[in-house]
Amino acid sequence: MELDKIMAAYLGDGHSALYPMSTARVEFPGLLPVRFYNFADGLFVVSAQPAHEDLVGARLVAVDGHPAGEVLQRIAAVVPRDNEQGVDWIGPFYMMSPAALRAVGMAASLETVALTVEDAAGRRDVTLETGPHFDFDTRVPPAPGGTPPRWLARMNENLWRETLPEGDSVYLQFNKARDPDSGPTLAALAHSLRAGMTARGTRTLIVDVRHNNGGGRSREPSASGHPRPGPDGARADGLP
Repeated sequence: MELDKIMAAYLGDGHSALYPMSTARVEFPGLLPVRFYNFADGLFVVSAQPAHEDLVGARLVAVDGHPAGEVLQRIAAVVPRDNEQGVDWIGPFYMMSPAALRAVGMAASLETVALTVEDAAGRRDVTLETGPHFDFDTRVPPAPGGTPPRWLARMNENLWRETLPEGDSVYLQFNKARDPDSGPTLAALAHSLRAGMTARGTRTLIVDVRHNNGGGRSREPSASGHPRPGPDGARADGLP
């Protein structure tokens, strides 16, 4: 975690990171069995292992007696990021790690962490034991049960579109700047989108990038049909 502190303080690069989780080569202390997301009205539990699913939807009040908001601020010391938005985005993931929490003085143990949560039933304290990593995803997931809203329904697809019921609008969700493992490339999907909009006379394109956490910039699709400039600034089709 000390290396994380150095990289967070001096690099300012969200791609330079040592995530607090075990790999095939390196063992690391376990993570909490719940995942948090930072909404405008606070930190909430958004997913959990089966034994703790009753915590999903609860607001996080405190961690080992420290106010949740303060914990998120302190965890910034070990969070790799390009800017402060990175703390809101990936900071809640680091809060799953007792090692990260202890490194910034927000937890005492690597094996258990006491949480104070609040939901419709009231406020209560729970002590969670660490275990294997289970959910490395920084995005907000759909709520358990029911039909998810459009913007959460297909968040694992790199790029997809839907003609809205009104008929003159297309909703495009661009989730990752990377070609899918199978099927059409992003470029092919973008050209298909443009052709379909032109044929139908579609007037409005709604582009949703809320789940997009990057990929390859050269893979960004162009719905306009104009190729992106290359590294030297020249267009692939030779036009100015």
